[in-house]
Amino acid sequence: MLYRVSLDVTHRCNLKCKLCAIHAPYFKDAWHPSLDFLKESIDRIFELTPTLNRLILAGGEPLVRKDLWQILEHCLNYTDNVENRFEVITNGSILPPHELLEVSKKFGNKIYYIVDYYGEELSPKLREFGELLKQNETPHELRDYHDDPHCGGWVDFGDFSHKRDLNGAKELYAKCSHPQKLNLCVKVFNGRVDPCSQSMHAMRLGLFDSPEEYFDLFDDSVSLEEKQHKIESWYSVDNFTACQYCDGMCDDSVRFLPAEQLTNEELEQLRK
Repeated sequence: MLYRVSLDVTHRCNLKCKLCAIHAPYFKDAWHPSLDFLKESIDRIFELTPTLNRLILAGGEPLVRKDLWQILEHCLNYTDNVENRFEVITNGSILPPHELLEVSKKFGNKIYYIVDYYGEELSPKLREFGELLKQNETPHELRDYHDDPHCGGWVDFGDFSHKRDLNGAKELYAKCSHPQKLNLCVKVFNGRVDPCSQSMHAMRLGLFDSPEEYFDLFDDSVSLEEKQHKIESWYSVDNFTACQYCDGMCDDSVRFLPAEQLTNEELEQLRK
């Protein structure tokens, strides 16, 4: 049923990037759940969808979690349920501990690390990280966001002001890479399931409330079948409410230098 799910394991990060796709630096108290909460989230994801093409463990920076290896160890229970792979995306600034490398071995080709390169200052461990994964025979790629930026660079999802009517939202949806090229990378954050990370962000800001466009993974008053039906409906729509606020990620979106760091003064303004 579900093609791709991105499970946030933390919103803590050792970088403070402008245009962060999950807006992590813009919140003063970064969300960082317990290990048990994440284990149960994984269990409930696979109750919801017995098969899944890809499960992405995302942040924030996942490697700020010393227990990331235990999260992956729990994922080993579901290797038969994932058709393609489990995926970890990291910024090349923190080396994987021994425990993480050891548990990654157990996945064989069912795990994949994407180690992003933002230049020597921000990603100083990238080459050593890549060498460790190579020695460990763990599938991976070193993704360049500095010298020849992947996809031309990052996009600005906008200020989330209400800027489009329904027709405008449909036009944006029709060209946004999220639904058109990524088969909807469903976001799971703090037990909440959204069809899009920007939809999650907009509702987190309290800009609107569209009950048909999210649900609580832990809400047992809603049946499994009702949750599954809601997800199925997401794959047949021609827009989401957030498309009236977000600027999307489109082929013609202006690209920006990735991982430009916010100053302390800018952070103070953004977090007010």
